Amino acid sequence: MLDPLDALGPLEAEVLDLAWTLETVTARELFTRQPQPAERAYTTWMTTLDRLFKKGLLLREKEGP
Repeated sequence: MLDPLDALGPLEAEVLDLAWTLETVTARELFTRQPQPAERAYTTWMTTLDRLFKKGLLLREKEGP
């Protein structure tokens, strides 16, 4: 049986490592943590978090109203 962590791309592995280290993380936090000028768009972080959620590696909570 394949380990889902073996099938991660480099960005997914980076995001997952940060999420585990920080315990909670948002796309906005990931976007603002990167060196400036920004290497990746905000939507790249959102998409990567969504993919990790769909793979069952992250949980998602709604923020705000």
